[in-house]
Amino acid sequence: MPYPVDRYLSIRAAAAPALSPDGSELAFLTNLTGLPQAWAVGSSGWPRQLTFTSEAVRGIEWTPRGDRLLYIMDHHGNERHQLYLVRPDGSGEQALTQAPESIHLFGDFAPDGTWLSYSANLRDPRFFDLYQLDLATGTTRCLLQHDGANYAGATSPDGSRILFARVHGSFDRELHVLEVTTGETRQLTPDGQTARYEQAQWADDQSVLLLTDLDSEFV
Repeated sequence: MPYPVDRYLSIRAAAAPALSPDGSELAFLTNLTGLPQAWAVGSSGWPRQLTFTSEAVRGIEWTPRGDRLLYIMDHHGNERHQLYLVRPDGSGEQALTQAPESIHLFGDFAPDGTWLSYSANLRDPRFFDLYQLDLATGTTRCLLQHDGANYAGATSPDGSRILFARVHGSFDRELHVLEVTTGETRQLTPDGQTARYEQAQWADDQSVLLLTDLDSEFV
């Protein structure tokens, strides 16, 4: 028996699972109420809704301390993402970025949860610079200004360095590391070779693991 189209249009989904630092709760996005919103659930019971916005929530991440969650949202699907915080009980919503005409892309938290990194095209719509935001004071510091597409990535376990990608094209990327204190940068990947470098993570304070299609057809 065929089903009416409206049944398919009413299908709900859950995505973007994020486990709390202590492993006791799972945050995720679901469009159960119509628009994707942030929810969380423990080992038992019904999930609780954390955000109640008129816009779709695009991403969710726990802070390292597990006392708040970061979520990402744009306005009417314009992809000019802004960053927000909310407590695990859904209270204390806080806007971290206040530039609705710019795009903000979350990078990573410091291991101790005191700050986060992100990329934004605040200076020029064509270019993404790297920023550090202090979560206690709300103070923002520009870590890197460069006329290119620079995207913040993982923070080292000791919090002293940030990986970032410099993207020249869909199949042409570089991986760099930035010293948080001095702003000095160093390219980690071979220069002058077209390749993709993805999912870069610190193995320890001195080693990085990543996926690449360098000298290969596929990643």
